Order: sequence, then structure tokens, then C-alpha cells
Amino acid sequence: MNYFKNIFQKSSPKTDLKKLKVELKKEDLIKQESTIKDVEGLKVFFEKLKSHGIKRYDNFFNLCIISSIANSDIMLLKHQIALTDQKLEKLLAARMLALVIIEYLQDMNDLLGNKLVKEMNENSFKEFIPKLRELNSEFAQIRKKHQSVLSNIRNNIAAHKTKNGLSLVNQIFNLNPSEIMEMGNEGCIVDNNFTKETTKIIYRIIQEAEENKKKAGKS
Repeated sequence: MNYFKNIFQKSSPKTDLKKLKVELKKEDLIKQESTIKDVEGLKVFFEKLKSHGIKRYDNFFNLCIISSIANSDIMLLKHQIALTDQKLEKLLAARMLALVIIEYLQDMNDLLGNKLVKEMNENSFKEFIPKLRELNSEFAQIRKKHQSVLSNIRNNIAAHKTKNGLSLVNQIFNLNPSEIMEMGNEGCIVDNNFTKETTKIIYRIIQEAEENKKKAGKS
């Protein structure tokens, strides 16, 4: 993510900026393809479990899908801010990014806490609980740190809009896109660690399913 540091500095050479934009566009394509593959895989697995009447992983797979989509949304919006030369487009992307971040952090607060811990306990996956609690705490710290700014953006110039025209335009033009991008970076770092942990859990679920299948075949 180091290439974001100088994106708003006017002193950046044009050749470097062009190179950066090419790299970001390539990363966009890779990320989009990866997200589609991940979400489709999760969707198929989740639906297969449900078709067999297995509901004990519902909260976990809900979280995985929400996390994957939100992470992709955040990255794509960060790149849109970095790539565009148009002020209004940059500000719009920043507003949408703030909205995605605050909604995602609130979703994680609701789903990653006691609901997931309870599910892990019920499935005898207790070894994952300490790390999940740690990640939940890290998400909560980011939410508390940026709650005021992000909520104000969401409530006044993103999901909802103030009916005071002067206030609206002043708030929009006073936005700092690089600041919103940095908030997104903070969330992505924790989210990447969350993905690593959920991947371990998915492998454990698959392993358990294969063992149960073998046992059923022998009986």
C-alpha cells in the first residue's frame, strides 16, 4: 500500500503517476477476479451445507461473504480515488468509501462478537476463539477511532444528505480523500488477518466433513 502515500502530492512526476495508474488498474482486475472466485466458492459451499440441513455454520459463512465483498469494495474505491483526476469524482468515491467502511465495521461488531464465539463453541472449534476475539477487538478499536467522522459523512453527505445546501457543499469540499483512504487501509489490514483465520476454519470444516463421510462409508 506504499503507493498510496504520495498520490495526493503535486510534486509526483507524471511518469510515476502514469505507472501507478497502470499498476492500480491491473490490481483492480486481479482483485475483482479473486473476489468473484472467493464469493462464488463460499456461496456454493454455504448453499450445499444448507441443502443438507446444516445450519451450524450460518453466522460464520455470512461473515466470510460480507468480509470478502466489503474488502473488495474498499480496495476498488481507494483505487478510484487514486486513479481519477476529477475532483468531484474523487470526493464522491471518498464519501462512498466512508459509507462502506462504517457499515462494514458495524456489521463486524454485530457478527464477529458473541454470535461467532457461540457458534465456534457449539462446533467444538474453541482453539479459534482467542484469535477471533482479538480481531474483534481490533475492528472495534478502528470503529471507535473513526466513528465520529465516518458517521457524520454517512448521515450528512453519503447515505443521507443534509437539506442545508451550504452545509452540504462545505462538508463535501472539506473532505480529505487521503484520510478516508487511510481509514480503509487500517480496516483492510485487520480484515486480511481475519481472512487468514477464517481460511483455517474453512479447512477445518472441510476436514471434518471428509472424516464424517469416511465414517458413514464404513458403517
